[in-house]
Amino acid sequence: MRANLVAVTSVLAVLCACTTVDRLNAPPLAGAPATSALALVHVEASLRGMRDSVSLQVVTGATLERIDAKAAAGYVVFSDLPPGPYRLTTLYTTWNNLTYVVEHLYTLPQDSTRVYDVELRAGEPCFIGAISIEDVQTSGQRGLNVQLRDRAKAEALAWPWFARVYASSPWAAASRTPSATCSRR
Repeated sequence: MRANLVAVTSVLAVLCACTTVDRLNAPPLAGAPATSALALVHVEASLRGMRDSVSLQVVTGATLERIDAKAAAGYVVFSDLPPGPYRLTTLYTTWNNLTYVVEHLYTLPQDSTRVYDVELRAGEPCFIGAISIEDVQTSGQRGLNVQLRDRAKAEALAWPWFARVYASSPWAAASRTPSATCSRR
């Protein structure tokens, strides 16, 4: 019984520590729900190299039209956006192989960019989607695989994360009822 109590306590401590680290690394939010819009996107990036070894990249930011935003824990948060149409165009990552750090800039392919077009409204937080990037750099292959993953499942995880990290923000209350009208253009 005592071992189970120690295990449960350890797991809770790790979960609390992760949320605290996310809060410290999260970019500050600007704007108020009454006058601006907010967009959230989740990005997972990996690099497949020699001998098909796969290593994760750290997502550092993205660009929505001409507006840059920073990332925390794989989530990129765009705040204080004037309502209107937007297109997610660029993702930024870094890859560390313990010797050096390489920064990557991924421009979303034009043919798939329509998937990342949204119409934002004031006071309505919008989840753009979960994007998976695989950068392939093997001896026989070079390329980039970008895909939009299961949006409903990712959104169900994204807003609770957002509410924990930005608990004191006016956007936290708005995120409890995310936009049902956040529409694709």
